[in-house]
Amino acid sequence: MDDISSAGLIGVNFNLDKAISEGKIAQILMGECFGGFLICLIATAIYIMIQKAFVLIKDSETPFDPAVLKRLKLVFVIITIAALLFSGVGTAIMSGIVFWCVYCILDYGFILQQEVDETL
Repeated sequence: MDDISSAGLIGVNFNLDKAISEGKIAQILMGECFGGFLICLIATAIYIMIQKAFVLIKDSETPFDPAVLKRLKLVFVIITIAALLFSGVGTAIMSGIVFWCVYCILDYGFILQQEVDETL
């Protein structure tokens, strides 16, 4: 069997043949289950933060609110860090660029909203 490794910064690297010969299958399975649990826990936290951001957008008068922008920036940074840790540098760079573009568009909308509110 080949070595198992992951692409992210946090990864597992072990030799299955050596583990089988030493009888450490239970430890490997326990580690895999714990890693899966940790990934699910982080994904759940990210989804809850995204849900709270959408609730904030729904409850505010306009999506171009400073509180909304602050919440979205926090969510975008956390998702980019999670992508860096679990998927690798390339995925993190691409997600960071996409989230930065979305944030810049919303920030520009906020500036335009302020100008419209000042003229009224």
